[in-house]
Amino acid sequence: VELDSFSFHQIGINMDASGNSLGNPMLLDKEVRRALNFIADRKQITEIALAGYGSPGSVLIPDGLKEWQYQVPDSEKMDGDIEQAKAILEAAGYRDSDGDGIREKDGKKMDFRIIANEGTSVDVRAAQLYRDAAKKAGINLTLTTMDENTLGGTILNVDAPDWDLYVWGWDSEYPDPSYLLGIPLTSQVGINNELYYRNPEYDKLYSQQAVEMDKDKRMQIVNEMQKMFYDDGGFIVLWYQDKLQAYRTDKWTGWVECPGGVIYSVTYENYLNVEPVK
Repeated sequence: VELDSFSFHQIGINMDASGNSLGNPMLLDKEVRRALNFIADRKQITEIALAGYGSPGSVLIPDGLKEWQYQVPDSEKMDGDIEQAKAILEAAGYRDSDGDGIREKDGKKMDFRIIANEGTSVDVRAAQLYRDAAKKAGINLTLTTMDENTLGGTILNVDAPDWDLYVWGWDSEYPDPSYLLGIPLTSQVGINNELYYRNPEYDKLYSQQAVEMDKDKRMQIVNEMQKMFYDDGGFIVLWYQDKLQAYRTDKWTGWVECPGGVIYSVTYENYLNVEPVK
């Protein structure tokens, strides 16, 4: 079966403005991050890297939590438009003045590093596709793959994060938006907050939604948070991954196909209800 999951994969951008970062300071420019978002053709990446077993991404909340997922208006989507990326960069003063195909500003080239987990082939392929697309917009990306432990240690080195972009993924630990919404919290810098994103207004909204008992009011806050984070451009959510699983009905009965998956799912529904066939 092919089911909606609670997971997504993304390109993360180093937004550490603390002074400790060894990342490219151009990435602190929101216009650069907007352009990087427009470069990503999420539909193409999902179809090629993931063989179509997923849906193009946008915001923090995945398809398995569709009720809580903010729907970005078409007019506000940053997705698969190289020409728009070029226009944004031109307007912001990033131009190829020497004709070598790479844009620059104040004498600095738009030359970034992107890292990915060598053991996750879909992430490596996504990074390759994204690198090739970025070239068309005048941005040079150098791809390096590494094992998962090295990748994590590199990204979460709070003393001196020495990277520009990475490809990795997230999966919610429970069927509620709070876990994934908590990734970019200032309090999570160096833990779950891999971007070093710091936004007091976002933090405030998170605290509000966490205690709001009225579902409709909470949903408004959750949508506002997703929009805010999306607009800031730190996560380029590439896809929401489908959960591909199989189960036996000749031996067990009571299966329920639910978001997150039939088994190995945080919903636990089948663990509680499945019984041997008599």
